Formats: sequence, C-alpha cells, structure tokens
Amino acid sequence: MDWPIYRALFAVLLGVVFVVLALRGRRRGDERTCRRCGYNVEGLPAPVCSECGADLAKPHAVRVGRRMIRRKPLAAGLILLLIGAPLLIGLGVRRLAAVDWWRWAPTNTVINSAVAGSSGARREFARRLCTEPLDEQTLDRMLAVATNARLSVRKTAVMDEFYPVRLVSVQWVELMFGDRHTRLEIVALRVDGQSPPVDQRGMSMRRPCVVYESPGEHVVEMDVRLHSPAYGREQGASGPIQTLREVVTVLPAGADDVEIVPASAVENLSEDAFAITALPFWTVYSEREWDDARLRVIPPVPLIFRVELERDGKRVWIGDVRFNSKSPWFGEWTRRGDVSGVKQVFGEVPDRCDLILRGDKSAARWTTDITQVLDGEIRIRDVPIISPQPFRP
Repeated sequence: MDWPIYRALFAVLLGVVFVVLALRGRRRGDERTCRRCGYNVEGLPAPVCSECGADLAKPHAVRVGRRMIRRKPLAAGLILLLIGAPLLIGLGVRRLAAVDWWRWAPTNTVINSAVAGSSGARREFARRLCTEPLDEQTLDRMLAVATNARLSVRKTAVMDEFYPVRLVSVQWVELMFGDRHTRLEIVALRVDGQSPPVDQRGMSMRRPCVVYESPGEHVVEMDVRLHSPAYGREQGASGPIQTLREVVTVLPAGADDVEIVPASAVENLSEDAFAITALPFWTVYSEREWDDARLRVIPPVPLIFRVELERDGKRVWIGDVRFNSKSPWFGEWTRRGDVSGVKQVFGEVPDRCDLILRGDKSAARWTTDITQVLDGEIRIRDVPIISPQPFRP
C-alpha cells in the first residue's frame, strides 16, 4: 500500500475538521441580527428587516450573539493543512504522471501527437502498431508516417553523367529495434516508366544511380516496399508497394550543372580552417561521419571535396567528403574511392600522409543537393592514418 499518500490525505481531512470546528465556536453576547443578511435588528418598530425585508417573526429568523473563533483548533487545523496539502498534491501529481494516458487516446490523436514529437505518443504508437488489430488503411497510414520516406535526386542533371538516387527515410527510434523493427526495401527504379541504365561500378539496388540519355524533363520513380512486424498478422511481413516520384530537368551533354567558385568566397578557408586529427579508413569504407575532421569556419553553403593521399609525389583518391553548414561541422564521406589501392600505390599503408582536399564536379554530382565546388586544392600536412589490422587491399 502507498502509505505516504494515505497519511497525507488523513492529515488534510483532519485539518479540515479542525478548521470547521474552530470557525463554528459558541455564540456569545445578546446582539440580534437578521439570519438572512446579518443586519442588526435591535430596536426596529416592526418585526421586518429594514435591509432585506425578511419576516423576523418566523422561527429562527433572528440570530442572537456572534460565534467566537477557537484559536487553538484553528491553528492546529492550519498546521495540518500546510503539512498535508503539499504532500498530497505532490504525491498525487506523481501518481497521475505515472499513468499512461495515451492508452485511452483516439488513434488520430496518437498519430498527430507522435508526428509532433511526443515521446509518450510515439511509444503508444509503436505499441498499437505491433500489438493491436488495426484496419489496413490505418496500418498503412501509421507506417507511412513513422518511416517518412521520400525520394532524393538532383533537380538538375546533365546527359550521360551518373547521378545517385537516394531513398531517404527518417525512422523513429521506437520502430528501429527488436520485435518492432521496420525497414524499407527498394523494389524498382524507373525513369519515364522504364528501367534506366544503372551504374555498373559496384552500385546495387541498395544505393542506385542512373544515367539520363536525353535532355528535357524526366520523371524518376522508385517503388518501395515496407517490411514491419505489424504486417505479420495478416500480410506476411510486407506491406503494399509505395511509389515515390520526382521530376528532374536534364541539360544537354557538356552543360554545367555544377558551378565552380573561388576558394576566397568562403572567408578564412585555408589549411588552418581544418582540424583533422586522423584519418580512420573504416569511416571511408562505411561512408559515415568523419569525426576526426572538423571545419573551424562556418561555410555559407555545404562544401564537398575530393580527398587524395599524397606521399613521395604519388597520389591516390580515397573518397569524397562533405562539410555541412550546420554545427558541429563534421566531415561526412559521401563516396568511397580507391581505398584498396592505397597499398598498391605506396607499397604499404603509410602511418602518415599529406591530405589533399580538392573541389571536384563529379564529387558534387554524387550528392543530391550540392551545386557549387571550390576552385583549387587545400593541403593538410602529415595526417595520421589509422588502418584496420590486418589491412586487406
């Protein structure tokens, strides 16, 4: 039993009793007053209250004397109330806060609150999705909201160049682990209703890219299927196929969709603007954030560089890295280059190397949003190289 809350409730009730008894003390004196309005009716010529018109001849229409307040019971009651009321309120609020009120909320309210970012609504969202029977329309709507899938492509492209097509999905943490894990699968990719030429350089349906063969406007479509335990009860493990669409404007071959701007366009951009403590090769392999590389200046637009290693006059491209204009300005690998050729070019995996950051149009085209690259190159000297052991070329 929750004794603290019962003790606080008992103290409050006892305090109320003491206060009531203190305010209803015995009457003293012989002052006559109207019971209805409290007016002093001493010496009136007629048995009628001159203030409210009440008939004073009726039984109990006149009160004699005034009640005296009992100070000791009043003080005891107020002390009990001051002690018990805050405890009762605090314990009650804590008990109410522990109640999962979302369980009784309508599904539409849960969905809208989950989209707005409420953690409690998202927990209830995930619970209903995987444990409660839902109609097909509600189920598809909830999963579409939770995965938030969209197609990311470059809005302007050039003929005969390879461009990535990305499936972007910002899934909620509540649906990423355990028996609630939800994932998206790319089923098909089309340009103007037909399967496009696909990059053969190691690209797969997981990270596809396309080549546009004619200028003009082209419609890029991607069929996506959602896999979720919520579909396990009625539809196996897969839901219906959803088609995402984007329109791309394709320029003739040789046109420029990437602008080259001077490095002076970014204030204080030099070797000193980069804080690169090491180059771990595993971040390049997995195309993840490069935590050991930061940009000390705030660029007005995202920057992308072709990254090369140089030693004894020899260079090898290892990948492309971008720096966003948002804090904390970590580097992020967008494409993996010839990492396996490092040992072949240098004869061994060097412990330290010069790093060359160079603006490159192909690096920008491998993204879906960068339209400017910097002219020239920046050299970062003597950067430690961290290679996994054993190194396999």
